[in-house]
Amino acid sequence: MEFANLDTKTPAEAGSFLHLRHPSLGHLLYNGDGCDKHNQWIDIKKPAEKVGVIVRGIESESVQNLAKSISANRMKNANGKRKGPGGEVNQTLEEEEQEATDFCVSMVINFVGINRDGKPLEANDENKRAFFGSSDDLIKQVADFAKNHRYVFTGAPSK
Repeated sequence: MEFANLDTKTPAEAGSFLHLRHPSLGHLLYNGDGCDKHNQWIDIKKPAEKVGVIVRGIESESVQNLAKSISANRMKNANGKRKGPGGEVNQTLEEEEQEATDFCVSMVINFVGINRDGKPLEANDENKRAFFGSSDDLIKQVADFAKNHRYVFTGAPSK
């Protein structure tokens, strides 16, 4: 066996396509003439394109660097905070939500098929935060996908 075949970090950094589901209705999201107002592909005779995001895997260097930074900040800010029975620092809900959003922002490389004002949505931090701020389910979809080595290592189906 070739040693290089064990590398999961390099493909994790490159990312893979995650086909998003509607946060409330649960169907896969598409754009095109065959779609209804909720972006569900209802007429397979008409064209449609997948809607999603390119997601880094949890093992990617950039995601791991952010995880280390978050951990270091937790330790640095532990002084003066209320500690739980096991000695852990109890964060506020807002702090936990902010960390989860920061983590997901670091995982998204690009948007696919998502527009704002008729133009493709640029994958900058502001747009990523707005994207994740629109639904907690989007955070869950991205985080679950990034943790699944099968998708990130082998590559999910592309758009």
